[in-house]
Amino acid sequence: KLTASSEADIRIANLQRNTHDSLFDFSWIESTGAKVHLDITSDCGYKNQLELARLDIDPVTGEHYDDYRVNGISSDNLLAFHKEIIDNLISPTGDKIIATSKSSQSIIWEMDGSEAGIYAPVLITEKGDVLTAGLNTSLDGARHTKQFGLNHIGFEDLMASANPDWDFNDVTFKALLLTS
Repeated sequence: KLTASSEADIRIANLQRNTHDSLFDFSWIESTGAKVHLDITSDCGYKNQLELARLDIDPVTGEHYDDYRVNGISSDNLLAFHKEIIDNLISPTGDKIIATSKSSQSIIWEMDGSEAGIYAPVLITEKGDVLTAGLNTSLDGARHTKQFGLNHIGFEDLMASANPDWDFNDVTFKALLLTS
């Protein structure tokens, strides 16, 4: 039987200090790997793709960069940043995770020890907008993720110009470490 490990879940949430810090800290995962239970729900009118981006770690501090770099590309250059994210998407299932309409799905991600790192969830909307953690990571300048606490993150999938409701329930994503 698999159960959630609350101490491990707190470690995963270590970087979730502000509502925009929608990050999962798996940097401490042992070389033997881990099983992560992902709960994904959607309540939206679009077909969205949910994946992960592995963030760069500063070799001096051991922390992620404040500008959420992916392969050396920061959110200071949004178009290059979004391209780098798309070129390096990580899917826990090996296939695209699609979230649409009112639905829910559960996935077990069997992380290999080499996959340890800090991850940001990424939502790619039906219109091709790339939405992820951070204050300045979307083309409209608005924040499209909100962390609700202890590894539970929500997305608003409409750009600000489309007058979204900002309820952050279009796609939600929760991660829990499992132990056997």
